Amino acid sequence: MKAKLNITIEEGLLSSMKAYAIKQETSNSELVERYFKSLTKPTKRNNIINQIEALEPPAVDANADLKELFYLEQVSKYGI
Repeated sequence: MKAKLNITIEEGLLSSMKAYAIKQETSNSELVERYFKSLTKPTKRNNIINQIEALEPPAVDANADLKELFYLEQVSKYGI
């Protein structure tokens, strides 16, 4: 269900918005609605960050030399 919203914006911005809406073959209302949807929906970036933060940290010694561990693993896997 749609509802009406009255907003007040600068005349120059309104003119630019109308011209943009015409080029996009849409209405000013649709532009505003899309904009507010983009503000209120979580972005992919936020979803990915949330998923990464939810991961268990790897079981690696905080003082370990990660570069050395990587090379040791490569040697054991591929005989490099």
